[in-house]
Amino acid sequence: MFDPSIFENLKVVLEGKWYDLDLANEITITARKDLVDLASMSRTFTTQFQLLPKDTSPIGEMTIHASLQDFAIEKMENTLHTIGCELFVTFFTSIQTEEDCNEILNDLQSKWNFRPNITQKISYTPGKRDNLSVAIQLSFGRKINEDHLDDLEAIIQLTVESLYYLQQRIIPF
Repeated sequence: MFDPSIFENLKVVLEGKWYDLDLANEITITARKDLVDLASMSRTFTTQFQLLPKDTSPIGEMTIHASLQDFAIEKMENTLHTIGCELFVTFFTSIQTEEDCNEILNDLQSKWNFRPNITQKISYTPGKRDNLSVAIQLSFGRKINEDHLDDLEAIIQLTVESLYYLQQRIIPF
């Protein structure tokens, strides 16, 4: 028997929490990816979800990532470095104008207590600037591990609340 990595433990917990919300009909899981990058020997787990009804809802995505260095530091039990995984939350939705991004940024920063770094990327089809899409990514700037399970619960709740905010605020994706 082997000792599972921090990545494996967090993946199981996150997957369980998202599927509990799916079973409670609070969200619906639309995709999941469990990837191993053989070139960099890294792991990435992503769960994608929407509120119901999903055809009128923005898309949310939560990702954890662990690099080969993260695994090596963990297995060597190196206490000089912070061990764990990176966590990202991303939202995909539509906006009417580029100016909407400032309001979204201010509202999400306030909702998330100004903790995560929030970036936005706007895209559109040339010739159709009336149909703008935005990807809003929240990155937390620190590694997470099993000690942060209570934080994960709060992050999941804030993620769902942010989806409700985006659903009410913005044209569906």
